[in-house]
Amino acid sequence: MSAANGEPRRGRSAALFNNRHFADVAAVALEVSKDCTATFTTRMVASSTGLADSVVRPVLHRLVDADVLSKLPRAGGGRSAQYYQVLEGTALETIRDLARPADADEPTGASARGSRG
Repeated sequence: MSAANGEPRRGRSAALFNNRHFADVAAVALEVSKDCTATFTTRMVASSTGLADSVVRPVLHRLVDADVLSKLPRAGGGRSAQYYQVLEGTALETIRDLARPADADEPTGASARGSRG
């Protein structure tokens, strides 16, 4: 994800979720889970976003706490990879879409309110 292209989205993500990368992580979780059918790890999301694991992991934990994601049992003990599964794909889509900057073609803000007549 390009830093310049992501700034408006990250600004909205910070305003809405108190985390600049929350929406990026949600969108990539949808992508790497193949639209909610496959499991994924923190490393997979971090690689796709270009963010550090230590930035991605707390976001995934918040999504688990909100029952949007589920942590699966670790197969190889405490040091093995932690896999996640999407429980609420619609919630991830909503997070992604809320942080998406409005298109210039769409009426927003005062101009949209003023046109209701």
